[in-house]
Amino acid sequence: MQRFLFLTSALLVWTPVGRAEDKPQNAPDAKSAWEYRLTPKLREPLGSVVTVQGVVVEGPSKGFEDGPNVRVQRINGRARQDDIQIRITPYFADFGAQGTGGGHLLPRLASGKTFEFEGYETGGFVGVPPEAFKRAGVPLQTSGFHFSHVYKVYKAKKIEAIHWSPSDFIDREALIEGRAASQNKTAYIVADDWQLLVDPDSPWPKHVDEKTVEGIGMIRKTDKPKIFRLEKGTTRLVKLRDQLGQNVRFEVQHGV
Repeated sequence: MQRFLFLTSALLVWTPVGRAEDKPQNAPDAKSAWEYRLTPKLREPLGSVVTVQGVVVEGPSKGFEDGPNVRVQRINGRARQDDIQIRITPYFADFGAQGTGGGHLLPRLASGKTFEFEGYETGGFVGVPPEAFKRAGVPLQTSGFHFSHVYKVYKAKKIEAIHWSPSDFIDREALIEGRAASQNKTAYIVADDWQLLVDPDSPWPKHVDEKTVEGIGMIRKTDKPKIFRLEKGTTRLVKLRDQLGQNVRFEVQHGV
């Protein structure tokens, strides 16, 4: 049977916990220079050449992650949904700058557009350690001492927007969006070129059928190339207007 959840935004919150006697832990963001060993955001060793596809966004207006960032959707061709965002800087010149032959060395970036980049992840420690800040006695506007990740780009091009499909996440857990469709008393999430089987034993409820929905769970193949199966999945309506009159739970994202 379907496990249907009325939820407009399900967001994971991660809070680092550590004690002084604990050994350092690996953590994707390395938020504290004292608690964690450094690990890369792009899931490849620092300095490795990495191809990234994703949406360009503006980083925080304050701090060391300002300027253009990329919200990562694919790394080396592998689809990712694990909330990776990293600041991007050009390896040489500037984005949109012209070369000696008149052509652009790197394209001009635009927020909200999708690009493919090639480069490598690097970075360095920024901010002031708390004890140094306290002893210096100089009231500077700064941040806590942490490692700031940077993706150095030497090749880039604008590409079409990425729309994930179940085929991107075979035997992996994923969040897939599409249209709720009932066929032969069976519930599917569908798009133009794929179908995701949600419940083989019952159709969608009438108030959900033909609405935009999401399903999260393990994605499995079936014996048909364009039909996939959602294993141990949870589904929910996406648009708030489709949930009028229903109990809706909101979750607030912290620590971003």
